[in-house]
Amino acid sequence: MRDLLLDSDEQELLDAYEAGEFDSELTEERRAYLVDAARESVRRDQPIATLLSRQG
Repeated sequence: MRDLLLDSDEQELLDAYEAGEFDSELTEERRAYLVDAARESVRRDQPIATLLSRQG
């Protein structure tokens, strides 16, 4: 991975991920929240993207 300036917590997470030891604690409730947030984000941005594509 690129040389990044990481604090000790970030480095610990990166090391665990690269060693295949990273365990996600994603709950179904959190996953549903993130899915809804992503859908709302896409829905909100769609009119802007449509407008920009019509101008170009």
